[in-house]
Formats: sequence, structure tokens, C-alpha cells
Amino acid sequence: SLPSMCQLRKIPVPTIIAPSLDGKPLMVMNDNKTLTDLLHGDPAHEHHLWKGAKDLSASFWLDVKDGALVVKVVVEDDVHLQSADDVAANRVWQGDSVQMFITPMESEKHFQLEYARQSDGSPYSFLRTSPNGFKPDASKLQLETMRKGTQTTYLITVPTDALGVSNDFFSKPFRFNIMVNDNDDN
Repeated sequence: SLPSMCQLRKIPVPTIIAPSLDGKPLMVMNDNKTLTDLLHGDPAHEHHLWKGAKDLSASFWLDVKDGALVVKVVVEDDVHLQSADDVAANRVWQGDSVQMFITPMESEKHFQLEYARQSDGSPYSFLRTSPNGFKPDASKLQLETMRKGTQTTYLITVPTDALGVSNDFFSKPFRFNIMVNDNDDN
């Protein structure tokens, strides 16, 4: 599979938060209707192209608990790869990871949050960008991960104080995007 910069998944815009992290997922990405291949037709990258749901697919749940945004992502990925060099350089997006973009309605700029399961199984969270006027505390970001067979589960909690937003931020409209990155061959 290609790094995230070469493949995009298109998903419908959710209009509600899912009532449970255990029920039916809010979104599922598992077919070529949700994939945009940016290198289609380039024979030099044929070995990187998406090979189906077992190569990479994902299900998403969203909830708000105690004022925090909780996101569960279950990724089916035949090869999990996250290099220690990329983690050390804050480039987890080049390996298997999840990126979230949260944009306050009153802002044109977004919070870019990055999450990964490191090669030793430990979680990694990183706040790459934030809009002006906010005082985020990235140490408050929470991540639990589990890998079983070819499935990786990310349980992400984003407390309001991690972003430096008001306590009721997630109870009001905000823009949200999520991306699953896949790298099978470093």
C-alpha cells in the first residue's frame, strides 16, 4: 500500500455521534468506492497499490464522554509497520497510523493529531498543529492500542484541555476529518 500522501479514502460526512463504541460503526472504509488512488496508471508504483480490504480497511466509532471526544478505529491491515526512526522524527504518518483533524467552526485552521502503535506495542500521540488563540496541552492526549492478528484497534480520547478549548466544545458543531495511513514496505 502507498503512504497516505498517495491514497485518499472518501467517506460520507457523519451527521451524528454514534451512541456507543461497541455497536455498529459510524463509518466503514472497505471497498474501492471509498478510495482515491493518486498514482493510478503509474507502473512504477503498482506494487504499492491497494489490494483490497485485507490490505487496508477501517471502521470508526465516535462518542463524547465526560466532555471528551472518544474515537475508536479498528484497522484491518495485513502488515503493521511503524519505524522507530519515524517516531523519533515525529513522522508517524509515514507508517501505519491514524491522523485526525479537528477544526473549530470559528477557525480556518485545525488541530492535527497523530496516533500510532509503535513497533514495541506502546502508544504514540502527537499534536502537530493547532490554530492560533488556543493553548493546547498535548500531554493530555490519550491512546490505547491493541494488535490481534491483522487487526489494530486505536482507542483515542481527546479531552478538551488537550486542545485548550472550552469544556463544551465537543457538544457543539465542529469539523472533523480522519485518515488511516498504511505502509507495508517502509
